[in-house]
Amino acid sequence: MDKGGSRSPKKVDLLNRANSPIPRDSDPKIKINQGGSGNTQNNTFNLYQTLPEINRSDIARTEKLEEMYRESITGCKVRFLAVIGDEQKAAKLANDFSLGTTPANLDLKAQRLFILTGDFGIGKTLIVQRIFQNAIKAALEKSNAQIPVYLDTYTWRQNKPLRVIIENEVEALGDVKTQGAIIIIDELDKALVSEAFEIIKQSYSLTEIWQKTIIIITSRPIQNIEDRQFKDEMQHLEIFA
Repeated sequence: MDKGGSRSPKKVDLLNRANSPIPRDSDPKIKINQGGSGNTQNNTFNLYQTLPEINRSDIARTEKLEEMYRESITGCKVRFLAVIGDEQKAAKLANDFSLGTTPANLDLKAQRLFILTGDFGIGKTLIVQRIFQNAIKAALEKSNAQIPVYLDTYTWRQNKPLRVIIENEVEALGDVKTQGAIIIIDELDKALVSEAFEIIKQSYSLTEIWQKTIIIITSRPIQNIEDRQFKDEMQHLEIFA
């Protein structure tokens, strides 16, 4: 209580309402003065109607990121299971981050467009899944982190521009234009050669438009891939056993 006997107003943490709820017996209406002194109009909004909107979007984003993480780990487990046939061991390997570590020469700070090539079963997908999983962890810790995006063959082979596909994927996760994204395009070799190079062309354009965006493509070896237009802007890494 201050010297005049009036109570000091309570502070409300808009981002932590669950721990600091607004008392239901208060009137959370805020007047907006649009006409200067002596001309306060009766334009109000209800804080109870506004706060839940903030909360719901935060919760929806977190739930989506957590679901993406579970799906990614499950995808790793399924791949291990197909090889070793033991579900318990496959689950353990899927959660073992000493497997699928990022190659030392894949420097995400030095370049924005990468393609990882290697034979079937060499571990390309596991490497990018780990990059994706780490990007999800970072996004859960910081709301303005780069947005994690994983495009499997079915997703990126839609008959739509790559930009539209990615913008659909990041919906409710953030603003790709300001935050950027870490985008995985897996199994490019599943496309026709002309289609594969169109994906590379669009990927290059997006990394130029969205300056904070990194795109990593995986593929089995594609003939003459380094003779194409964007070889200088794209880091090509070959993965060997």
